[in-house]
Amino acid sequence: MLVNGQGKTRLNRDSSPKETLHWRVCVLSTGESPLEQHLADAKIEHKVGQNVRICDIPLKAKYGIFDSLGCFTDPNAFSDSLRLAASSFYGTPGPVFVQKLIETRPNLKIELDQCFAGLKSKLHSLSAQQTRVLRSFALVALAGELATSFGILPFSQGDSLKAVSRIFATWKTMQPDSIASKESAQILAKITDFIDTHATSRFSHLAGGTRGFIPNNGEIHQEADSKVINRAGYTFKENGSRLFGFTSSGLREAAKGYSLKRAVDAIQEANAFAKERKNGQKCVPTRIPGEDRVAGLYWINPEKLSEDLTPDL
Repeated sequence: MLVNGQGKTRLNRDSSPKETLHWRVCVLSTGESPLEQHLADAKIEHKVGQNVRICDIPLKAKYGIFDSLGCFTDPNAFSDSLRLAASSFYGTPGPVFVQKLIETRPNLKIELDQCFAGLKSKLHSLSAQQTRVLRSFALVALAGELATSFGILPFSQGDSLKAVSRIFATWKTMQPDSIASKESAQILAKITDFIDTHATSRFSHLAGGTRGFIPNNGEIHQEADSKVINRAGYTFKENGSRLFGFTSSGLREAAKGYSLKRAVDAIQEANAFAKERKNGQKCVPTRIPGEDRVAGLYWINPEKLSEDLTPDL
């Protein structure tokens, strides 16, 4: 709600709609963990698009998070001085800044567009989502430059633009080529984790029906204690690789949070399908010998999934 800029729609006692609150605000938060980890700790499914609204910016500088210490020699002393100054003068520049904007900047949006265009001209091949993030960064850069020109900040003209450009470049290096590619990486990671967790408990061997088996000289040996419950698919070994055939429901469960079509697209991008039909369909009718029936299965080579995973999502 904070990022979307709109409160809940509520009713008065007479059932007439209350006025909905609206706001526009920039949020800055510090912490040890990225947004995705916070959501995971709360057992909330993370959506890649949330990183467009709240950007995780890694900080690494010469002195912890500081590039320069000014007249200080100790980062701790510099940090303490900033904390003291902030607590002493908190709220002082804001009203002055707004007053100066009203008095001198009737065409602020034009300046924002110019600032955004200037930042974008130095970058190439930005995705639509990265462009949205850059516009937010441009707003911060423009605020810094205006505050400098008003004499509110003791900076030189251009300092804010340089700082924002550098921070955006740092953020961009942590991003995949597109939001779609990061979504695909998340899907592949989910499926890989599902296989790692349930490979022997929820996948029946293709020739063994409802129970696992150990092939020996071409014979199938059933194991009474290896019964598969809540089966997600079947498995068998081919050309040295263990393949997994997901049922539709099994693949939906493995890629929870994404549609079946989106999961299929991600697997296809990774070239991880081990089998497909002549018409290109990925759901392959497969005869189950132990059950004397045909099932539609998505056959996946998990080794291909691991090849396409990106690190530190």
